Amino acid sequence: MHTIESNHASPASTRRLADDELTTIVVGLDFSLHGEDALWFAENLSRANPKATLHLVHVVAPPVGVVGVLGAPIDASAPVAGTLDRARAELERICSSVPVWLEGRVVAHVRTGDSAREITALARELDADLIVVGTHARTGLGRVFLGSLAESISRHAPCSVLIAHEMRPRTNAPPTSSPAYR
Repeated sequence: MHTIESNHASPASTRRLADDELTTIVVGLDFSLHGEDALWFAENLSRANPKATLHLVHVVAPPVGVVGVLGAPIDASAPVAGTLDRARAELERICSSVPVWLEGRVVAHVRTGDSAREITALARELDADLIVVGTHARTGLGRVFLGSLAESISRHAPCSVLIAHEMRPRTNAPPTSSPAYR
């Protein structure tokens, strides 16, 4: 057990953490290197928390303003269905390549909608202890125009949020596929 102590008297500033306190960790994945960073952190947190289950979630944005010839609306369900199928297949690939200590403790979720809203909704539904997301670390105009998914999640999350920055060396292989990583 670890104890975090503070000189403040409030209960929120002094709490006792058990090694297995994290039981439900939601990991937002966008299938980028930043998502790999989030997964790497979550996998290592789960190693120290043997009761932890990782809930990997990928959110597919619905098509916006899809219009056919002459302005007639078109059925966008086929392209979305294909995107959902590809997302499910990628998550299944990731789930099947997790480290040995995580086998049987990883669940895949594919959702449709706004990424921040869907990730925080899943965390709320699961009563998650932690959300882990990567960050593109945009600054300046990129952040003003595109917003920050990580920032939005941290503002609306029902639990703590770990925003993973690149902190490990990059390889050509995904982080969980290397035999040395298992």
